[in-house]
Amino acid sequence: MNPAHKRRRLLMVSAIAAVVAAAACAPKEAPPPSVKSASAESLVARVDTCPGDGLWRPCVLAERVKRMGFDAKVIATDTTRVPFLSPPGLHYQIGKAGLLIAFYFADSASAKKSWLALDTTRLVPPTDTAMPWPSKPLAIRSGNLIAAFFGTSATQIERIGFALRAGVPARAR
Repeated sequence: MNPAHKRRRLLMVSAIAAVVAAAACAPKEAPPPSVKSASAESLVARVDTCPGDGLWRPCVLAERVKRMGFDAKVIATDTTRVPFLSPPGLHYQIGKAGLLIAFYFADSASAKKSWLALDTTRLVPPTDTAMPWPSKPLAIRSGNLIAAFFGTSATQIERIGFALRAGVPARAR
């Protein structure tokens, strides 16, 4: 490769790096405040007031999903109750069309006990023939969380799976 081509390539790479750096450092707009019903308000706390106790909570889940590049908006009017999972499932809209239903248990032992009683590919008891979900979910268990995710693309499903299976939230120091 001649020196002129090397200089052009170096300039192009430098220009692209500068644009990426500028975009990453640009100030982020604050999200508009959302309105939640009283029942969802009791389940959802702000991230800055979320206890750092090492357990999954709605505020921690929303922050983890946000770090993966998706918005996680609580659908305030929707919760799911299924007879084989004791806590109500809180609904999140992920991106434009993804649906995440998160079941927050008091501790990881009770979540594990419920998980072990399920067919984890369908997220139902092994003997159930009825499917309470809109489609086959990505079933996730991490610590005190059991979640069912219904994504719109393979990339979205993979990234949400990575975000929630990456481990329980860290305890505050």
